[in-house]
Amino acid sequence: MSFGLAEGLTIAGFIAQAASVNRQHDSAVDEIETSNAQRHTQIAIDKGLAVNAIHNLNEQEMLEMKKLGLDSFQLKLTERRKLASLAAKQASAGGTFGKQGGSAEASVANVERHAASAFARKTDNYDVTQRDFQIRRTNVELGLISRINQSASGLQTPPDDFGNFLNIAGLGINTAANFSRGTQGSQGPQGNL
Repeated sequence: MSFGLAEGLTIAGFIAQAASVNRQHDSAVDEIETSNAQRHTQIAIDKGLAVNAIHNLNEQEMLEMKKLGLDSFQLKLTERRKLASLAAKQASAGGTFGKQGGSAEASVANVERHAASAFARKTDNYDVTQRDFQIRRTNVELGLISRINQSASGLQTPPDDFGNFLNIAGLGINTAANFSRGTQGSQGPQGNL
């Protein structure tokens, strides 16, 4: 079997089409790999931002805890001052020994009650703040999960090399079949697989 101009042109056309299919495959692989790399980079950035947000919340929480400690200390100090002031007033009036009535004890109990109430309010406020920090941490974590899901949903699997091989092989079979039947026209083989 000798090769003539028609056979040479058919083989050249097949090689050109096979190269074009291969370029398209390689281009699709490169595009998908670049997109996937960008999505992985975005996921890493989102994770880093979430870690920073959690660290920031932890620092704020530590400051709130320190503030509660200082406020509690100030409340106890104020209570001691008021009790000392009451004791000094009672001592200057002759003390409480032998006196009838509970005005001295009532005054002390009143100061202690107000101090306990103020401390309870501080503790309740701190509990609300703690719950707020828990909610904010949960929101950061849920936001991260949402952003990761959004980025990961666009990840793609690149086209398979074996599929590319089958596409080119099908193109070759189609070209050979069209040539042997004499249907090879100026438009090339009819259809790609």
